[in-house]
Amino acid sequence: MRAHFRPAALMAAMTICLGMVDDSNAQETTETSASKEIVVPEIESTPFDDSQQKSKLYREGFATGYHWAFSKGHQGCPTHPSLRNLAFIRGWVEGWQAAIADGGTRSLPGLYAKYLKWDDEVRPEETGFRSLFDGTSTDGWLVAPNKPYAGPLEEGAIQPHKAGGRYVYHDDVFENFELRLEVKQSSEKTNSGIFIRLVDPTKHFGNPKKNPRSGFEIQVGPGGTGNHDFGAIYDLVPAAENVQRPVGEWNEVQVYANGPRIVVTVNGLRTATLNADEWAEPGKRPDGTNHKFLAAIAELPRRGHIGFQDHGSKAWFRNVRIRELPSSERSELGGEN
Repeated sequence: MRAHFRPAALMAAMTICLGMVDDSNAQETTETSASKEIVVPEIESTPFDDSQQKSKLYREGFATGYHWAFSKGHQGCPTHPSLRNLAFIRGWVEGWQAAIADGGTRSLPGLYAKYLKWDDEVRPEETGFRSLFDGTSTDGWLVAPNKPYAGPLEEGAIQPHKAGGRYVYHDDVFENFELRLEVKQSSEKTNSGIFIRLVDPTKHFGNPKKNPRSGFEIQVGPGGTGNHDFGAIYDLVPAAENVQRPVGEWNEVQVYANGPRIVVTVNGLRTATLNADEWAEPGKRPDGTNHKFLAAIAELPRRGHIGFQDHGSKAWFRNVRIRELPSSERSELGGEN
């Protein structure tokens, strides 16, 4: 993230309601035995330092968004963006991002999601990423069995439904990587998926109890906390929380695959983590319960295609980019944690 604050310097806890900030009685906060008060990083400069009023609004928004990421229920009282100046909104989003980096877990409200689009000003720096789909060119994308994907392209997105095969997939294969993309659903009951390490897309369909599978599916579907809900690793690891945004809004998805470890993040919240080495028995999860697949998950190939599933309903996939990991990398997401 392109930060305008200094994490080491802390301001007082701020009282938030309906998006307003009151720091008139600012003082250093301390952790009590009952709870830990939220403190906001001090902002050294803002993107609006040439305007005192806009800079003030940005700082208020930053504090509000920061609190939101740590709050529960109606705490933080986010107001509709249309009621706010853009300087406040930008501060709100960047404050939320700063809080997520500091351990906040609350998802960005859907109404604010579209304001993640200040070019590279708000998004984290994406050094080393390669675009797989830029919204216009379908070069490298195929439909099983190995036919060039000719569309449909809708809203600058790949839309696999009725594209001519069960999967739209990229011709290249990837082993250890970080994948980022945006996904939108046609209904709350959309059934689709993001596939990684898919070895043979021409055979990967039908009853998994009868047809050996490769790869892993990140579920795009109903909101919830089950094995088949949005953000789950399909039929293996349930989604940790309901992260689905309202129908018609874009969801930010990140998939990190490093050796045996797969981590899924949706809309800023980690939803599923799997260590394949722990899944040594065919058809069994580590806790002894059954899953649908014939093979032991630990034995699945760790190199394959990226693909998007047509399972009878529309879903859109855009802004697809990938970063292949150096063999030595073990980050917070991919390391032993």
